Amino acid sequence: MDTAPPPAKKSRRLVPTPVASVAAGLPSQLELHPTVELSQAEAVSATLTLPLAATETVNSADQFCRLLQHEAEHAQETHERWMRQPHSPWVQDLAAELSVDSAARSVLLAGQRKLHGVSEDAAARWEAGAELASAVVELWLEGKSLEQVLAKSEALGHAQQRSGLVLSGRFARELAAEQDVTLEQLLPWVTKLVGGAAGAVSAADGVDGAADGAATSVTSAASASLFRVDPANAFASLPGTRCPLPALPAELRQRLASGAPCGSLDTTWQYVDEDEDEGSGATRVSGVGLLDEYWAALDGALYGAHHNTLRLNPRLFLLWKLQGYCTPVSEYWVR
Repeated sequence: MDTAPPPAKKSRRLVPTPVASVAAGLPSQLELHPTVELSQAEAVSATLTLPLAATETVNSADQFCRLLQHEAEHAQETHERWMRQPHSPWVQDLAAELSVDSAARSVLLAGQRKLHGVSEDAAARWEAGAELASAVVELWLEGKSLEQVLAKSEALGHAQQRSGLVLSGRFARELAAEQDVTLEQLLPWVTKLVGGAAGAVSAADGVDGAADGAATSVTSAASASLFRVDPANAFASLPGTRCPLPALPAELRQRLASGAPCGSLDTTWQYVDEDEDEGSGATRVSGVGLLDEYWAALDGALYGAHHNTLRLNPRLFLLWKLQGYCTPVSEYWVR
């Protein structure tokens, strides 16, 4: 007896290859003039006049995919001006200005040795190259004033780089969570995400209960990403970028009470195992509804729009920050 062929397997692991462009949107109507606390210790602040981001109206998944293709095309055209790698012209420009003492030389040599040691592994080589480029930026920034940093950024063309986009329209509204998050809500989320594989459950297993139970088994050795801003310089971080998970609630409450800002740049969840063959990896839900619903919406949008030139990154970031947090200059410059 004849049978129908099995349905084609859904593929989530696609390669970004821009094929279409989207006309630039109208200038944003959001009049934002942020005030940055440059030094909490000295009560120094500055009001910045920043260029407004463009607004793109996105009413459908198809429009969203075309927008992503356009942005990928622009990123490819301009990658030499922003890519954080040792061979990037702007990194080489900074390196040429370094007055390298013995300590700095040892840092750079260590980075170069690490880069040469992973030449066969593309992912490891990229990470090692990023670390070396970051070391160059850190060394260049030593002793520089804010005016010198801004002047160099202008000279390198970074000030002319496009900022982000403000998305409007039906699709954007449906994708947005529009949810205020309290500390009591945040802490269980971080616990589940930090739990890693211990907190992972497949989509077929469901979310409630399984992830909650796994989260309680996170060991006391687990730590969360936490960047703490130097009270004397809002653009500098204090040493150490982790916090033991058991100590996190008390530290966040203390910082909320004192106004000392902090934020996380590396609270992540991997929805599909990168070692799986393309399209065959099972989704691992995190148990954090805010992220899981967002992932499912994006996954469905890319699949339903039939744009086979886009790839949904299987790693999502939960970037939670307290009021007043400012990403350090070196982190901003090299990302």
